[in-house]
Amino acid sequence: MRSLIRLAIIFLCATTGVILLLYMISLIRKARPSERTHMDPLPRMLRPVVNILQFHVSEIAPTSMLVKRKRQLQLAGLEFVLKAEEFIAVQCVSLLVVAALGLWTAGLLDAMAGTKCGSRSPRACWAGCTR
Repeated sequence: MRSLIRLAIIFLCATTGVILLLYMISLIRKARPSERTHMDPLPRMLRPVVNILQFHVSEIAPTSMLVKRKRQLQLAGLEFVLKAEEFIAVQCVSLLVVAALGLWTAGLLDAMAGTKCGSRSPRACWAGCTR
């Protein structure tokens, strides 16, 4: 019985993974590269991710927000570097990178401190360390 439950869980996880993979492929295929004929090129590592995100940001974001970002970029003199959609996409990529670095740093600090409290409360962990 347990092996049947495990097999069902594995099957459901694999099916969910395949569905998510197919969904991501459809999102990537839907995205068109942006027109950058008179603009500076984006860095190579960011280009595919920013293209995908900027296409979907342009569909989702309200027009007023995009106009506001475009005006901010014009005032800063960056209208030849980024479009408003690309600016928002770069912000999203930066958010993900900083969050990943923060989690990695927190894990390193936890490993350096030697705390292995798990889900115990800090008081219980401290009591265990002093005895």
